[in-house]
Amino acid sequence: MAIADQNGLIAARTNKTQGISFQRAAIGNQTAGGLCSLWRSTAAGKVALYDRLFHIGGLNGTLATAQAVQSQTVLTFPVRGAIADESEWFLEWYADTGATGVTATCAVTYTDTTTANVTVALPATTRAGRLLPIVPGQGKVIASLQTVTLSATTGAAGNFGVTCCDRLAGCSATIITANIPAPAREAVLHEVPNDACLMQIVECSTTTSGDVRGEYTLIQG
Repeated sequence: MAIADQNGLIAARTNKTQGISFQRAAIGNQTAGGLCSLWRSTAAGKVALYDRLFHIGGLNGTLATAQAVQSQTVLTFPVRGAIADESEWFLEWYADTGATGVTATCAVTYTDTTTANVTVALPATTRAGRLLPIVPGQGKVIASLQTVTLSATTGAAGNFGVTCCDRLAGCSATIITANIPAPAREAVLHEVPNDACLMQIVECSTTTSGDVRGEYTLIQG
């Protein structure tokens, strides 16, 4: 039964709750202000929970020709409950690429069926764990991504790919000092599909992702 009011929420939390505790070790070699995927982690900053809708790795940092992403057909939204304009696309790193900064040109198709080339600047020595947003044009929503083309070799193959995900929830991680009380708990309700592939993303406040821990609670109405 769907949760339609506060009484339904209280009943669901009482009868059918599942706590998900998490602790993620820090990933080094990051950039302050940049995004880091905790997908492969064994922070102080903003932590968001995402549902991975599509991902592919194996792209090569030494190739300057078009590399197929093979997202097959345009994603049909809602995908597992995702809304098209709430989906976010990233280039995600699994192994460091080389010391030469280059530009990645991403060939995309929007939900209105128009196509475009979206460019993403790749910093020198982009580290494993980094996420670089693929930002669509004004008023556009990316539905699929066909190829990624580097402007030149980075100098090392590394391993990176494309990830599309739906933001489910987010919170701010704060550092408590002296006798300042911890902030009150807040309940954020967001539908989580049964087949969701959950991941966390942290906004780094320094050059590591930080040691992140906490708990999410899943409830079923």
